[in-house]
Amino acid sequence: MKKIIDLVMKESFAGDNKYYKVKKGFDIWVETGKKKPGGYYGAAQVFSRVYKKKKVNKDDELHMIAGGNFYIEKGKSVAIGMRFSEPKDSSFEKNTKERYAKPPKANVEELDKATRTEVRYKS
Repeated sequence: MKKIIDLVMKESFAGDNKYYKVKKGFDIWVETGKKKPGGYYGAAQVFSRVYKKKKVNKDDELHMIAGGNFYIEKGKSVAIGMRFSEPKDSSFEKNTKERYAKPPKANVEELDKATRTEVRYKS
């Protein structure tokens, strides 16, 4: 099952996927875990994602793919979920705007699929 998910994440929407290399550092928010606020929506328990502010450095990579936005530190092989805007403290936050967010153009250069770092995506 994991192989199927990885294949779908890498290939199914490959035309919409964008990969960037950082030329000049800027701040992002990386996902560090989940917290359980204790509420329920119907029968499902509600969880919130926890983010920590981080500065990306030159030569780090950002992958905007169908499965989400990911940060890859230079020399590492694990991609971490991230966002460009400071998160709101709400379990019901709509995330459509963040899904289509792009990094600041002056700070990044676009990579093609062949030159990006091969990573394991973690969300």
